[in-house]
Amino acid sequence: MLISAASEEPRGDCESTDKLHGYGFDSLFPQRAVMIDLFAPEIRRNPWPVYDQLRAESPVLHVPPPFNGWMVFDYETVKWIMTDHASFSSRVPAPNFSFIFTDPPEHTRLRNLISRAFTPRAIDDLEPTIREISKELVDSTSPPVR
Repeated sequence: MLISAASEEPRGDCESTDKLHGYGFDSLFPQRAVMIDLFAPEIRRNPWPVYDQLRAESPVLHVPPPFNGWMVFDYETVKWIMTDHASFSSRVPAPNFSFIFTDPPEHTRLRNLISRAFTPRAIDDLEPTIREISKELVDSTSPPVR
């Protein structure tokens, strides 16, 4: 899960105060920071071993600028972050037209509008067009079969 700091720039490697429980990430996860290029081609192709390592060694990871966000790898912390909108934000540097990186209530309003276009029936109705376009694209890249 990717998150960004809600208000101020965090101090230190993993220091952010838990407003609900009164302790910081640094006290929850005292391990040393793990330095890894998560956008390296080999990791992007197969991120699962790295995710396993991070979950074991550094379940809360600060990703430096320009992203300047946090990656969280354990269920309980993700659950806390997803429900504490006063302390945590989904905002990251992203195009203004992307509702994915907005916070409630704006995210909820936009998601409700968009979800109407993605009902199971609407997706089923798109299948013939998707199949046709896919076939055309594959046929244009493959040599003819003899």
